Amino acid sequence: MKTFNLNIEWKTNEYYDIDSLTLTLTDEKIAAIEKAQTILRENPDFDSIRVMIDENCISADSNLHRLGYGFVLVRAGDALYFVGTDHYNSANQVETEGFEIEGSDDLPEEPNAPENFSMVEIEDFVNEWGQTDDEICTPLGYEEGDPGSIEMIMGDGYKWFECYQKWFPKSSSMYSEREQQIMDYLNLKYC
Repeated sequence: MKTFNLNIEWKTNEYYDIDSLTLTLTDEKIAAIEKAQTILRENPDFDSIRVMIDENCISADSNLHRLGYGFVLVRAGDALYFVGTDHYNSANQVETEGFEIEGSDDLPEEPNAPENFSMVEIEDFVNEWGQTDDEICTPLGYEEGDPGSIEMIMGDGYKWFECYQKWFPKSSSMYSEREQQIMDYLNLKYC
């Protein structure tokens, strides 16, 4: 059995007062996580595997009665994330910072592997680099709403993501290496 004290890094809203939680993983759950890591290593087409965590293995600094079941999100690489879900509304969730199970049969260290991106990192990237039609057309000198403008914006190296309703540079010298990897990941995995 292992205990992890984790900070909350992402919430669906401010409904929660929870800023940290304690997660206790039984030997059986650790074995399930390690098995999930092995499956992901052997099947690169799989994106992630969720390992359910019982409610009695989760304790939080406050509002515990609101946090029901949860799961550990296992992706390629060593980084794990706990996602907790509200008892009454599954749309209300929290996600912890990344953590690793030390001493287990971890995958090789891949800190920049795209599969290790958390929702927090993706959300930060979208907020930092995404541009609306108005924000991109004016600086580039294009007419907003003009179908020809859309083709020219794409020709200038931007990609439209319908799910975010924003344009993103496909590559940029201003991107960090990690940000470029996030963009490449979004380009393959998202709308």
